[in-house]
Amino acid sequence: MTITFRMVEAFRAVMLTGGVTKAAEMLHVSQPSVTRLVHDLESVLGWKLFVPDGRRVKPTEDALALYQEVEYSFASLARLEAVGKRLNATKLRTLRVACLPALGLTLLPLAVRTLTLATKAHIEVQVVSSKAGLQLVKENRFDVALGLVSNAGRGLAQIAEVAGECRVILPPGHPDRRRRSMTLADLIDAPLVTYSENTETRTRLDAAFSREDLQPNYVAEASSSIFISSLVMQGDYVGVVDSFTALNHVRSGGHAVALKPSIDFSVGAFAVEGRARHPLVDALLDELQRANRDSYRMNLSSRATKLRAKQQPT
Repeated sequence: MTITFRMVEAFRAVMLTGGVTKAAEMLHVSQPSVTRLVHDLESVLGWKLFVPDGRRVKPTEDALALYQEVEYSFASLARLEAVGKRLNATKLRTLRVACLPALGLTLLPLAVRTLTLATKAHIEVQVVSSKAGLQLVKENRFDVALGLVSNAGRGLAQIAEVAGECRVILPPGHPDRRRRSMTLADLIDAPLVTYSENTETRTRLDAAFSREDLQPNYVAEASSSIFISSLVMQGDYVGVVDSFTALNHVRSGGHAVALKPSIDFSVGAFAVEGRARHPLVDALLDELQRANRDSYRMNLSSRATKLRAKQQPT
């Protein structure tokens, strides 16, 4: 026979209450069960733990020494339980999101703000490249990744999509600012800033120019759409970026028009295939979709207001 947790638990209950009957009530078991467990522990140890003392029992010197060790063990268990509860609470409260910069620096902050104010939840965001974010989720270090569909690979399931496309961005006061759209042919004489050659969007843009047998005038390129927007805001260039960055560009005082033909820049939301989804994921994605729709509507409304103001007689 070996010592079991139930034996030690019964011994501790008798030490705390001073009697077998009270110990049985404390453990919600029968009195004979406590007596048997204590006797089993004595058999394993080879010495007596209690002696009769009226209606109560009195611990022996050996029992007092053993009780100190038992209390240390139970204190450790209590600490482990407390740590476990904190970890569990953190796991339920903290949502870890990896996001590519085009969305992470534009619409995602709007969605995170709304969700945290509404739920008091804690959200950790890592703004990284699309491939790096997807890898963080594959390694179970993050709950959801917002990245390009083509980067997903195996082991991830796409659970949502945030629709986007490429736009032409213009500096403040640009002559083409009132146009609804611009074609690729409209851009060949413009000093153009866009994504670096190693990016998927640049590959799509180059292919579109090639299909129309056009040669663009690229004067600068960058992996960051925010950098492209900042450079265009200086007033000398036009750019091609995703629609999320384009909305921020307009908020900063620049202009954005549609690109024809359109070039897709939709972002997928990915989680580990077969893994239970974090309870806040769907709520965050809903807020992100709402922010995307609201920002687009606000942009259209702002453009219409400016157009009407221009048409008003002075």
